[in-house]
Amino acid sequence: MTVLVSARPDEPGSTARVLRDGERVAAVASYAQRLVITARPRLTEAGPRRIPCAVLLPSGYAEGDGPLPVLMDPYGGPHGQRVAAAHHPHLTSQWFADQGFAVVVADGRGTPGRSPAWEKAILRDLTPTLDDQVEALHALAGRFPSFRTGSRSGAGRTAATWRRGRCCGGRTSSTRPSSGRR
Repeated sequence: MTVLVSARPDEPGSTARVLRDGERVAAVASYAQRLVITARPRLTEAGPRRIPCAVLLPSGYAEGDGPLPVLMDPYGGPHGQRVAAAHHPHLTSQWFADQGFAVVVADGRGTPGRSPAWEKAILRDLTPTLDDQVEALHALAGRFPSFRTGSRSGAGRTAATWRRGRCCGGRTSSTRPSSGRR
């Protein structure tokens, strides 16, 4: 007997099926309340490193509606995947998108689940994590005309970054800040 639980990025919740010898014998009903928000992640890859990304735009947004400021939603550290082919992991990002942003989630080097080399690429140097966020932003800006970029909005120089409910300006330069030591 096997219980298989699966989730999809285009619909909330999960489906549980009971299998015997690979054949479905039952389904487990869910009585969870329907969510008031529906995540609409566009899963893609960005840049030469093929960084896994999720792009979320406001609900009901159409490409002709004009440019959107970009909000980077980086992971809190290189310890867990954020870009997943599931609905629920993108709910907070979708909420921010619905406030009028194009939201980018990028799983750069150090994120588990791709390869040992990808995960270990940040050993003793976390700089690649920021470099990958910058690379993803620039690569996606070339593919999504809805991203407001250029000197007027400043998206070419900076991107708003969000983490744990705070919003702040984050440099998108791959140059490390000086430590003050010589």
